[in-house]
Amino acid sequence: MMEGADSFLIRNEKMGVKNLILEILSSKWPLTLKKIHNIIKKNYRMKVSSQAVYKSLQDLCNKQVLVKNDREYSLNLDWIKKLKELSKSLENSYVNKNPLIGRDFGINSIETFTFDNLSNLDSFLMPIIEKYLTRKEHGDYSCYSYWIFGWWPLFISNEKYKVLRDIINPKRIYMVLKDNSQITAFCSNFYKKIGINVRTGKEIEDFDFIVLGDLIVQIFKPAKLNNRVISLFNKFNKFEDIDMDKVIEVFEEAHKIEVVILRNKDLSNVLLRKIEGCFN
Repeated sequence: MMEGADSFLIRNEKMGVKNLILEILSSKWPLTLKKIHNIIKKNYRMKVSSQAVYKSLQDLCNKQVLVKNDREYSLNLDWIKKLKELSKSLENSYVNKNPLIGRDFGINSIETFTFDNLSNLDSFLMPIIEKYLTRKEHGDYSCYSYWIFGWWPLFISNEKYKVLRDIINPKRIYMVLKDNSQITAFCSNFYKKIGINVRTGKEIEDFDFIVLGDLIVQIFKPAKLNNRVISLFNKFNKFEDIDMDKVIEVFEEAHKIEVVILRNKDLSNVLLRKIEGCFN
């Protein structure tokens, strides 16, 4: 077993009183101030006054990390649950190499991500769909999105199809596509069969975006890439004529694509009204 594996805190000589209290109460509880103080002095050989331990206990109680029952202290179960959720979120983010998984973006916060091709962008965006459109806790969100061209149904895998199939109430999703090619028509029909509201041939902005409540995902692709894809799509008069090798080649070409994620109620209202205008 790795050293320190029996504790969720890292031991060191300068370990603070609060960390010691958390470590002690993680293995034995409930304990009085006197017992905690004695354990710190005996087991950790740390010279600290009873008043200092009491002050740390009070601070942890005020922060709802600990709860006090009569004269005994123990860890707050709600705090433990939050710690567990944070740990799971962090694990998922690292395992999946995707910072969106398990992530909650704060109000008015802004995060920027950069990708080198459309294929990697696709892998990044799918967790948004899974998180906000297939889970009951987000079932009240309406989703508004605008795309210069559509592409997901072209590369649909069984895993991704399952995500789309599990969408809760697809009628709450409104999608506008600028492109009007046969490929986009195919994508549009695919979405409509699921129950999503779709309009094609409508230009709103020069960037793609998704609006989920007050969460906004803006996708900035270089004009060269947009023109390259649309030019390729327009070469195919029928869906059966699509050369998927050429499509995949373009989607794996190196291009700088920037994604900006933020929470802003005013901006989200502006963007969703533009989407709604395409359905009136």
